[in-house]
Amino acid sequence: MRITRVSLFTVATLAIFLSATTYGVTVDITPVGDPGSGGVDYQFEMGTTEVTNAQWVDFLNVVDPTASNSLALFGGAQQNNGNGGILKDLGAAEGSKFSTKPGFANYPVVFVTIYDAMRFANWLHNGQGSGDTESGAYTLDGNKIPENDVDPYIQREPGAIWALPSFEEWYKAGFFDPRDVLDGGISDGGGFYNHATQSNDVPVDEATPGGENSANWNSTGAASAPPDLTDAGGYTLSSSYYGTYDQSGNVMEWTDTLGNIAASRWQLGGSWTGSSSFLNGATLVNGGTGAADNKGFRVVHFAVPEPASWVLGLMGLALLSVFRRLG
Repeated sequence: MRITRVSLFTVATLAIFLSATTYGVTVDITPVGDPGSGGVDYQFEMGTTEVTNAQWVDFLNVVDPTASNSLALFGGAQQNNGNGGILKDLGAAEGSKFSTKPGFANYPVVFVTIYDAMRFANWLHNGQGSGDTESGAYTLDGNKIPENDVDPYIQREPGAIWALPSFEEWYKAGFFDPRDVLDGGISDGGGFYNHATQSNDVPVDEATPGGENSANWNSTGAASAPPDLTDAGGYTLSSSYYGTYDQSGNVMEWTDTLGNIAASRWQLGGSWTGSSSFLNGATLVNGGTGAADNKGFRVVHFAVPEPASWVLGLMGLALLSVFRRLG
């Protein structure tokens, strides 16, 4: 019985630690290694896909349970536009007033501004749940359009765990291949593909799942009836070298790198409206208010700091006690 009691204590201790790292919204991430090459000198983890409507709905229901929309995280176009994937029902119970349109759950969320995306990253950084949206990876001031986004402008804070990718991080995750030619790469010492599908050829614009070089980028330029989006990660054979999807199609994506117009940030990636930034093109959106039906985002993750020493010490003492009693 002594062993049972100690074992339960050990399990409880582990549960306390693990509960601090277990969250409601799961964001799939893929490691981007090879630090010192590809223009980035550190390792990070990139969102495997764009943030989806389902993830955004979970975020909305937690941070805005009454649908007051004080931060304008929900826009009417998200419900009324043919590519918007979110519904609002003021008559629903508190904490469940937002839902995804049928069939839209896995489409990337659209009609999000740079500030919406920053607030989602802050929420992830702060542990989700009651986590703050105004501080963490980015310092905002509580206004729908932050008044503090002036020179030197809102930038990523040191120690960010979740954030929006920088231009360089996004670029490396999508286009870089560190392998030599003999190992399947594109040049000795590694290099950059023209497209984020491990190819220098223009991706085939076709329905998912497509082939080994496919993307949703409207090759004909012809208008189509919405929804024009595809499931995030739907082109299962067309990943980047590191394993990200849709960086050459579906929607253009926010980065947190300042542009050359006041308060703007670079957006990258081909979208269902065209191939404008397959590789090195980008669209600047002045003021960060560029919500549109072809613009979304993904997030980047950095290694969580090691557990606090008291946690490790408590776990060690518990395990030592078990071993002593077993001995």
